[in-house]
Amino acid sequence: MDGKNLNVALMVLSCVLLALMVFTPLGAEADGSTNRILWGPITGQPSEVAQLALALWGSAVLARRVQGVPGVTHWLFPLVAPGVLVVLSLVLLGGDLGTSLIILVIVGGLLLTAGVAARRLLLTAGVAVSVVVLLMWTTPYRMMRVSAW
Repeated sequence: MDGKNLNVALMVLSCVLLALMVFTPLGAEADGSTNRILWGPITGQPSEVAQLALALWGSAVLARRVQGVPGVTHWLFPLVAPGVLVVLSLVLLGGDLGTSLIILVIVGGLLLTAGVAARRLLLTAGVAVSVVVLLMWTTPYRMMRVSAW
């Protein structure tokens, strides 16, 4: 299996594991979020696989598509939509805002390294921060964590 197929396989595996965590009884809840899979004596966090998969797959996608990343379509499709949005949605469905932030930083780093215009990155980051603040304020256990911090 070459690198391209391995990156795609890792992305698919991470999405399947995240879906199993969110939509099946294998998902284990702790402290308000479902971010682990319990399968007998085996436990794990699919989001860790997803972070690695996004970094590898995202860099491969951008390396194939980028020559200075001239337009939005060169990085928006397929990196951000649907790749990142699927993983991010599944992580957020599990209620794990912290991991979602890490994923956003990974994607931002990929886009910055690929040469996406700072104006576009700042606009995207502004939207992301607004959504994070909204999610934080609308969920009591998240606000408790922020207050405690």
